[in-house]
Amino acid sequence: MFNEILEIEKRYFLYIRKSSEEEDRQILSLEAQEEELREYARKLGLKIVGVFSEAQSAYKIGRPRYNEMLKRIEKGEANGVLCWQPNRISRNPKDAGDFLYLMSIGKILELRTPYKIFTGDSSDVLLLTIEFGMAKKDSDDKSQNVKRGNRKKLREGYIPTQALQGYINLTNPYTKEKSIDKDPVSFDLIQKAIYLIIYEGYSPMEALHILNDKWGFKTRKSFKQGGKPMSRTAWYRFLSKPFIYGYIQRKDGECWGKHPAMLTIDEFNTLQIRLGKKTRSHYSKDKDFPYKKALICGGCGGSITAHEKWQVIWLNGSFCW
Repeated sequence: MFNEILEIEKRYFLYIRKSSEEEDRQILSLEAQEEELREYARKLGLKIVGVFSEAQSAYKIGRPRYNEMLKRIEKGEANGVLCWQPNRISRNPKDAGDFLYLMSIGKILELRTPYKIFTGDSSDVLLLTIEFGMAKKDSDDKSQNVKRGNRKKLREGYIPTQALQGYINLTNPYTKEKSIDKDPVSFDLIQKAIYLIIYEGYSPMEALHILNDKWGFKTRKSFKQGGKPMSRTAWYRFLSKPFIYGYIQRKDGECWGKHPAMLTIDEFNTLQIRLGKKTRSHYSKDKDFPYKKALICGGCGGSITAHEKWQVIWLNGSFCW
């Protein structure tokens, strides 16, 4: 059986993957992986019949190029895969199981890396299963570490991601402590535009037009995007963020931030009313209920009202009030 496999012409798909997430900080770039693997294939005389490259995490299912590669393997276009490391193939049980199944039915004769060759032999399949399991465990551990770190950052009062427009992320060069402060250029412009809505009666779109076209606002420039006027969607999303009055809300938790607030909480609530997301409470002035004006909702900040109701009950042939 082994000799018969050797006689089959091996045709390889080259699979290259890199994620921008924590799991791939030490992995070569896509271009570097392809260059190294092509040189490796050239030295050994391996036949490459297709290249599949994608910048996406393998922690979750749904990689389009990976799924396309498996479908083409099922059709018989290739019977081997060449990649940098086994964890390039999968970091989740579903994708790992699909790959191992194709090996078990002979559709994939070989998974080859520059450091190890995995064939359909039961011992190799077992080793590959362990490799996939270790990749999954490694991703799980890193995910938990990131979440724990994010919770710690929240307890310290700052958001563990890129700051909103109008703010900048800072790192103390000596202590390495991170913080969020005002952007010296955009903070005041955005604040003035919001004040137009709150105090001058401008609509959100009118304020956005002034911000972009008259005041020349540009979003923060990053490696791939930014440096453009703020879009309508981004503007409305920004105006709804509690972050701008000093509060941080995330899936990891919530807290009062240490960053400078752009609005007071009263201004923020007024802004939400202007956006149509909150309505003022209406109450009857016929009766003055104690504490009615002093109490507010702890969740939304809205006022709490009261109503007086009377009910007439017929009990044992007489009215009970």
